[in-house]
Amino acid sequence: MDGHPLASLPEEAWDRCLGVNLKSVFLCTQAAWPLLPDNGGRVINVTSISARSGGDPTAIHYAAAKAGVSNFTRCAARAFGPRRITVNGIAPGVIYTDIHKQGTPEAKLKQIVDIVPLGRLGVAEDCAGAVLFLCSAAAEYITGEIIEVNGGLRMD
Repeated sequence: MDGHPLASLPEEAWDRCLGVNLKSVFLCTQAAWPLLPDNGGRVINVTSISARSGGDPTAIHYAAAKAGVSNFTRCAARAFGPRRITVNGIAPGVIYTDIHKQGTPEAKLKQIVDIVPLGRLGVAEDCAGAVLFLCSAAAEYITGEIIEVNGGLRMD
């Protein structure tokens, strides 16, 4: 992701980020509409902790896109609801992926770990567990919700 402060954020970077992170969710959900079975289908979107926290000031476009995904998820839940299809999302916090392995200094990662109540960064499997839950029968009456997967980094 390109990091730019608001004052120098190129419009092209804004458009690319919203295309990748928000428009793609719209297009996939729209394409799924005729393919999903009534009475039990699931749509699960991936948003971010940045959707609620505002994110980093050099990633305002990313935070805005993910906030859009969260709201789109709630709106889509209303649209799919009459078909008894649930629409939910997960909002990962800092997940230790290649982006962080390659682009985040170790000192910064340690600072983050120090403020995460569970004392570690997330891993992909943490997100997978939330997705599996939302796909399960245990979540058949949950729709329009965003599950925060962040080790307690944000609790409000």
